[in-house]
Amino acid sequence: MGIPLTITNSRCTRDEPITSEPDVQFVNLTRETIRLGNPAVVIPPSGKFAKVLFDRRIADRIKTARSVIPVFEIRGRGEILDLPEPRRGVVYIVPALLRNYLTSIGETRVDVVSPWAQGMKGDQRWASALAR
Repeated sequence: MGIPLTITNSRCTRDEPITSEPDVQFVNLTRETIRLGNPAVVIPPSGKFAKVLFDRRIADRIKTARSVIPVFEIRGRGEILDLPEPRRGVVYIVPALLRNYLTSIGETRVDVVSPWAQGMKGDQRWASALAR
């Protein structure tokens, strides 16, 4: 289930906004509640989690004074799971790793964004914008 929002593009500096629909539905496909803007628009997780899976192997280990940290080598293309097909008026919020992977393979999805410039306010995580 998504959150319906009315979006105005009066301050949009791009040639084309993400969507020209007057009512946009955000579907949060991450595991965390997304809080945007001031006053905050709160977008809870939808219950589905979009992700990309990779075939990987441990390529190295970094030893520190307190632990050993594995370094993975990713092999081949990833497998994208639980990312719906585009729907008119719907913007999907996904983890940055998935959005970056889509960009790296040349997949253009203007309906897919991820939280950008995250920070903490008290015990709540905030995103100041969305990235595509």
